[in-house]
Amino acid sequence: MRGLDIQIVTRILAETGSTVSYEQIDWIEHQQQIRSGERDIAAGAYKTAEREEYAWFSHPYRTETDVLVTRRADQDRLPASNVRELLAALSASGMRVGLVSGFFYGPDVKAFALDPANAGRIFYADTDNTNLSRLLKGEIDAFIADRLVVAAVAWRAGVQRQISQHKIPIFAADIHVMFGKKSTTPRDVEAFNRGLQQLKASGEYDMILRHYAMPVLLAITVQRTWFNLFDIVGTVAFAISGVLLARREHYDIFGAFILASLPAVGGGVLRDLISGRSPLAVVASPIYLYAILATVLAGTLAYKVTDYLGKKGMAPGSVLGVQLSSNIYLFFDAVGLSAFTVIGVVVAVEQQCEPLWLWGPLLAALTGAGGGIIRDVVRADSNNPNLKGSFYPEVALLWGFLFSLFLIWEAGRLNLTEVWLGVVTTILGALATRLLVMRFGLRSPLLAAATPSDPRD
Repeated sequence: MRGLDIQIVTRILAETGSTVSYEQIDWIEHQQQIRSGERDIAAGAYKTAEREEYAWFSHPYRTETDVLVTRRADQDRLPASNVRELLAALSASGMRVGLVSGFFYGPDVKAFALDPANAGRIFYADTDNTNLSRLLKGEIDAFIADRLVVAAVAWRAGVQRQISQHKIPIFAADIHVMFGKKSTTPRDVEAFNRGLQQLKASGEYDMILRHYAMPVLLAITVQRTWFNLFDIVGTVAFAISGVLLARREHYDIFGAFILASLPAVGGGVLRDLISGRSPLAVVASPIYLYAILATVLAGTLAYKVTDYLGKKGMAPGSVLGVQLSSNIYLFFDAVGLSAFTVIGVVVAVEQQCEPLWLWGPLLAALTGAGGGIIRDVVRADSNNPNLKGSFYPEVALLWGFLFSLFLIWEAGRLNLTEVWLGVVTTILGALATRLLVMRFGLRSPLLAAATPSDPRD
């Protein structure tokens, strides 16, 4: 069995010298067995007056926020400004709602479920996984679950784009570990609390949160359409740089494809190899190669048409057959660098590269600038601009470092909104920095003074 609560509880109990075994059973049955003394503990529990009659409670070990989950097509059906308006709209809509038997979702949901007007529209399941399956099959229209849990479940099932979490939180509260009064003592609870405190003091608690929650939240964010667009735009911009170079240095179409591919995906390949990621991103998603191939073919065709028209005196033989603005190209190149910076940090999180503050910016720089460096090495170009003061990989290093620090500091409080804001801030920050560098001609310090013969493009 796996899950955030399981990882945290297992590690804390190990600190106390205890061992634990897990079995997935119905929550109501679990509570009955806690009450009777057949089971000792239950993780992920809200503290309620009813449960305090038969259980001790640990200190809270994380905060849980319950949200309403619907199919993506229904995400705008329930406009509301607070939870009571949301539940009223849900009741008026006639939508079928899934809950997990025995779960506590706060007083508002309890009243909603007991309202005779909603009779026949409340469906109970044994787990959130069951409710998700029922939602996608059309057996229910919505269900309530912890936003992090449902995000993780949907991500692992590959259906995160089919569902939507309502922006209004249903209920938020601290969650605890329950200790059955018939089989445990207050000393057991005290030992658990000491273990929790030690886990937090050592930094391991935040590391567990990063390893479990952060990859899920980041993956959901970077798989959205707007980010994918940034990613593809950057890939095409990098590929264009290869086409321009191939034209200038008289490469054939295969050579142009190589020069276009290396800056576009070469850094990502190097990043994946170093971090041990499998399969490689370029293999898992051929859309990047499709974009590169399309760019090379379009560029080749444009050059041929331009050359033909130029010979006829109808048009100049200019770059890609049009007067391509270098400023526009450089802007899209900066967009690509910004998106690749985020992706580098995401891979560092996914692969659990520690410390994140070190590996995050390094993989960001490799993703954004590594391919261009490899291309110039392959070309045997001693004037490798990425290594000679261009202030290009430094942008990825800087914002990769800042994004990594944000993820480290906010590990215990991250949610989808905060992750989205972190990603957007990193993209805009890296983009603005790169544009300012180009605008003012800023350069990294060189180890030796440039000579007149040194080209510095």
